[in-house]
Amino acid sequence: MKTVVAHGASKAIEKDWANQFAGLDTFVKNQFSAYDWSLRHPKVFTYATATWTDIIKAVSDAAAAAGSGGVVIIATGHGAAVP
Repeated sequence: MKTVVAHGASKAIEKDWANQFAGLDTFVKNQFSAYDWSLRHPKVFTYATATWTDIIKAVSDAAAAAGSGGVVIIATGHGAAVP
């Protein structure tokens, strides 16, 4: 399984991406209907505050959901080139 961790105070676009990746966005899920969405964990793990305790809990929960050999992706934001 694969899963995502996204900070609770992330911008909406990061939360949108995390939801799309997890298969929680119906429009995107329908666009890729041939994909086996059971390979992704249908939950985005978040942490409300950037404290060590909250971060470790969210990442640990995501790792448990991903399972052995799974992948945890920590979505922290998008970069962009600035001219």
